[in-house]
This record gives sequence, C-alpha cells and structure tokens, in this order.
Amino acid sequence: DDVRLKVIFDKPLVFENKKTDISSPLYVAKTQEYSKMHNRPDILIYVYDIKNGWYLGSIVLECKYRKIYSIEANGQRGSIGQLQAYYNNTRSEYLFGGWGKRLNMRPVKRVIVLTPDVKGDGKSQDDFSILLNGNDISSYGSQGQMRIAILSVKLSEIDIIFNKFGEYPVILLDDIFSELDVDKRNKLIKYLNCDKQVIITTTDIENINEELVNNAKLFKIDNGKVIETREGMRDINE
Repeated sequence: DDVRLKVIFDKPLVFENKKTDISSPLYVAKTQEYSKMHNRPDILIYVYDIKNGWYLGSIVLECKYRKIYSIEANGQRGSIGQLQAYYNNTRSEYLFGGWGKRLNMRPVKRVIVLTPDVKGDGKSQDDFSILLNGNDISSYGSQGQMRIAILSVKLSEIDIIFNKFGEYPVILLDDIFSELDVDKRNKLIKYLNCDKQVIITTTDIENINEELVNNAKLFKIDNGKVIETREGMRDINE
C-alpha cells in the first residue's frame, strides 16, 4: 500500500532536467548526438514510495513485433541500442529524494521487451505466408496482388471482431485505390457496402460504380477545409 505506480504510454522524455518535476522525474542526458537519441518509450512506469514521498525508479517496456534475433542484429544502430540507451542515458534529480544522483544511481531499473517471439528462436511467432499459384506472394506477386492479399487479411479481421463483440469496427482505408484496377475497386466497395461504417480516403473516384458512390457521404478537401459535397463524382474529381 506504500508503493504507487504511474504508467505512461508513448510520451517523449525531455532532454533537460529543468523541465522535470516529481510527477515526471525522468529526462535523457544530452550527448554529442542527443538529437538522434531514443526518448520515446512505448510504456514507462514510475515507481513511488508514498510514505516518504520519494521517486524510486522506473521500468521501461518496449513493444517489438519482430523476432528477437533481428532486434539484436544491428547492434547500437538497431533496437538493441535503443534499449540500452533507455538504461544508460536516463537521469533524474528526484531519485530517492536526490540521493540517487549523489550516488550515481541509474533511475531506469529495468528495460523489458514485449515480443511474440517468446522463446527467442524465431519460430514461436505466428508467421504465415500467402501463396499465389503455390508461390509466396511477397516474392512473386505484383504490387496490386500484394495489396489485395494484405486487404484480404485485414478485412477478414472484421468478422472476427463482430463475432467477439457483436458489432463491426469503424474501418479506415487510406488510399487503397492507387494500385487496384477498376474491377477490384468496385468489388471491394460492394463488399464493404453493408452495415459497416467505412471511411475511405482517395484522390480519385473515377470509374467507381456511381450507385455505390451515391449511397455514400462524400467529402472533399478544399484549401485545407473538409467540405461535404452532394454534387456527385464530377464535383469530387474537379
């Protein structure tokens, strides 16, 4: 009951001690290349002694979706250098009521990597390949074929979410038409045109089935302003 944890998500650390206080006691020490240093941990935990009012140190958690051996592969320039920097380059004037600095103690006590590669063998992660005519599409597919493969995997998640939570997620598709032919564009929109809230950004809606477009709300960006338009496709493409 005498220890309090404060959890911070995806917030950059400052490079100057004068910008810290007991609620945000950690900063990154400046070096010759401090502007290139890592100062934005995915998850940062501050640990406090409530009884004495002391800051006891921090734990950094980094979320990595690559295999462990790839994290270690590039040395100081890769992710391993980032993890070491959080341990070696962070400082605090408030550690143990100021005694931490006098005793040259590091405020970050532990850096933890969260990864699906739990065994560190590169095999425990659930990797999979998409095959086209028996060949790995990432090696033999065109840009359009790879885009369709990625979209297929992503769209398959929609029904999984619906089956689990009983409602569809909001679907945001950014510039998906650039590498799809007209037939695939229309098939995709027809698939999405039912009981789902879908937001699609694009620079071109020519050749899209007009009936499908007219059933949607249309917006365009004009001089930095988002404007709803009801003039149809011709107005959007001007």
